[in-house]
Amino acid sequence: MQILSSTLKVVVRGMFLVVGLFVHYMERLADWFVGYHKKTEYIRKGSCIKCGKCCRLVGISYPRFLNRFPRIVRLLIRWHSFRYGFIYEGLDDNMLVYRCRFLKEDGRCKIYHFRPRLCREYPKVGVYGRPRVPMGCGFYFVRRDGAPSFSEALYIAGKNTRERLGSEIKG
Repeated sequence: MQILSSTLKVVVRGMFLVVGLFVHYMERLADWFVGYHKKTEYIRKGSCIKCGKCCRLVGISYPRFLNRFPRIVRLLIRWHSFRYGFIYEGLDDNMLVYRCRFLKEDGRCKIYHFRPRLCREYPKVGVYGRPRVPMGCGFYFVRRDGAPSFSEALYIAGKNTRERLGSEIKG
């Protein structure tokens, strides 16, 4: 009985390894295929400063139309909890907000060498939309075409307006 149990464990682990590798390489292939045909609007810059904010506050966006199907949203929450070990915190602007159960008190990851792809590639740049990161994160994004983002354009316009008004008042 003991031999059968240990043999079964080896077989199951082997199956998980094969399926895991298959899923991993299929995701890589899909990313390559999408990236080959469509370039992202933004480029990721900077580096991780190991602040742990991305683990204390994990936001995963989902399509707005799913708000009409609360069962599917609950299923997504359960999936993220099962797959990534996330603890559901709430909902904010079509983002499911979680915290990671593997974050240690000192801000390091308990499963760093075995962390999921989602964590390894954070913050991932989507094909569409502006990526978001927590305030104070070491990563930031710049547009691929070099044009300022909307928030940068507002800042520049406000600065120019203040300078122009300041010179009109003095002159």
